[in-house]
Amino acid sequence: MKTEKDFTKIVRLGTETTGGGRSYGVYCKIVYKDGNLSITGVEGPLRSGNCLGACGQIVMHLKAEDFTSFAPGWNKAKLLQFLDIWDKWHLNDMQPGCEHQHAAGWNTGKELQVPEYIWTDAFYKARCAAEAGELSLAGYEQYQKDKVIVGDICFTAGKGPKIDPKIGIDAGIVVIAKYETRKAGSVYENEHPEGLLCKPCPVCGYQYGSKWLKVDVPADALDFLRNLPDTDKKPAWV
Repeated sequence: MKTEKDFTKIVRLGTETTGGGRSYGVYCKIVYKDGNLSITGVEGPLRSGNCLGACGQIVMHLKAEDFTSFAPGWNKAKLLQFLDIWDKWHLNDMQPGCEHQHAAGWNTGKELQVPEYIWTDAFYKARCAAEAGELSLAGYEQYQKDKVIVGDICFTAGKGPKIDPKIGIDAGIVVIAKYETRKAGSVYENEHPEGLLCKPCPVCGYQYGSKWLKVDVPADALDFLRNLPDTDKKPAWV
């Protein structure tokens, strides 16, 4: 196992092609300093300072099938491993999860369909009648109870509804307006059963995403990055 020494490395992953058929190289800069890892990339850097594709955190859209060829020393398996390390350990000093959550492989990137709730026409009519003083005493008391339910389900910011949304739906005062696709790491458990935001770690009790933590990059990941082939072509910038 190698000592975790600081290093900087420029790599070329391979070649992609624009919609117009123009080929360009994909480059990345890897910096490991004082225990902190940073990886950035650029697609087709130009001398003007522009680029033919994207730059920065391009890990989100890089796909092996988009490469028309790989740079010397690279192949599909190596690219996928590099992208996995990039996704997991970039800015390891600003991680939303603790070391135990990392080790357990919490799937924070899983896409969830999170419902958005709105009140029904029936509740809106009751609200208008209440404001106009047209409800009976019993009707007004029921409206006040329904108002709490609607508020907790539709307008509770942060940790999701305190009241089970089914109660509002069953009562006919709340409906699902639409579903929003969000990653599990940004969804509270009260919003979706698989939400992980602020879910406590079973080992240390840390609530995922409640603050930024520093997690050490695994030695094998650092060794992999150090041993990547240096770029075979000099980019205009990276």
